[in-house]
Amino acid sequence: MDYTAILKRGLDITIKHKALWVFGFLVALTEATSSINARIPRFTEFVKPEALSRTQAMMLGYVTVLLCCLVLFIALILTVLSYIGHTALIGMVKEIEGGGTPGVRGGFQEGFSREAFKLFLLDLMLGIPLSIIAIGGLAVVAGPFLLGLLVERKPAFVGGILVSGVLFLGFVLVMMVLSAAARFLATFAWRECVIGKKGLVESLTGGFRVIRNNLKDAGIMWLLLLGIGIGWGLVSLPLNFILLFIAVGGGGTVWAFFHLLKLRVISWIAGGLVGMVLLVIPSAFINGLYQVFTSSTWTLTYLELMGRGQNPGGYPS
Repeated sequence: MDYTAILKRGLDITIKHKALWVFGFLVALTEATSSINARIPRFTEFVKPEALSRTQAMMLGYVTVLLCCLVLFIALILTVLSYIGHTALIGMVKEIEGGGTPGVRGGFQEGFSREAFKLFLLDLMLGIPLSIIAIGGLAVVAGPFLLGLLVERKPAFVGGILVSGVLFLGFVLVMMVLSAAARFLATFAWRECVIGKKGLVESLTGGFRVIRNNLKDAGIMWLLLLGIGIGWGLVSLPLNFILLFIAVGGGGTVWAFFHLLKLRVISWIAGGLVGMVLLVIPSAFINGLYQVFTSSTWTLTYLELMGRGQNPGGYPS
């Protein structure tokens, strides 16, 4: 496999086919918002309940509930858009390699399909076993610590902490390896599903077959993209700091305006929303280009491996 040629072709597709940018943006948008929403501060951190009247406290409660519902709804919509974006990127690159020139409308037609829902189900099929393993592993890790508490002796307690600490490090390492392996399998299973139009089990087994028959080439490409990902992270870090500075400045200005009007709750809501928009939208666009490149490269890799005829079934033209 000519790894350099595939990487160059992936970059060329990313630069020339701007319709792909829309779907890369949708994929990156989910990642950007999920990282920001990892911890949503409560209004009680800014507004003391005892300083409010009963009516104000009730209104604050209603606003909090509505915002939580809004966040959940937005998360659901973004998840759907993310899988639509992934499906569209895979299908559009396949079409490009077949001599076509897909547009945004064609991309949405590709994305709004059963395959997008299948990608979600494939992630569930891989994620649920990992979650079960994680829960079981945490139970094992906590065992020595809990036993040390029950014995109520200092040597046993200290020993339990040390053993649990060592087990936890091993647990983290194992989960990192398993998660990477699951993501690696999903990369090819997704393309078996979207390009090969296969079912869930067939996609998983087909993806495993592609990796097994081409372990060296697939592994080297994974390492190359891992290195590129690390480099991209280092390059985008100062850009993210600049965006964060702009977002804090813009959101802080809006917050100060409403705060001067004595609208304390509204000041936090409006300031937070403005700051989030100023941070998320540009960040999602920049990272969306990277998503287009990586998705295109993996699709090109899959098509190259399938073109060797080492995997039965191939993919439909």
